[in-house]
Amino acid sequence: MAEALLRQMGGDRFYVASDGATPTRVHSLAEQVMAERGVSLRGHRAKQISEMGTRWDYVITLCDAAYERIERP
Repeated sequence: MAEALLRQMGGDRFYVASDGATPTRVHSLAEQVMAERGVSLRGHRAKQISEMGTRWDYVITLCDAAYERIERP
């Protein structure tokens, strides 16, 4: 959801990537809520952090437990 919102609000000013500590499918309720805001999650998928590379300017986590699960080089 955060990835889709920042893509919508930030346009091409940001390269946005989102992953999950334990990747799974995009939840149907997330799709529903975002659709109500006019934002499609079509094409979005839960990704593993290994797909994100190792260089970021910012990392935003939902909680400390998620932060602790980030594998660092």
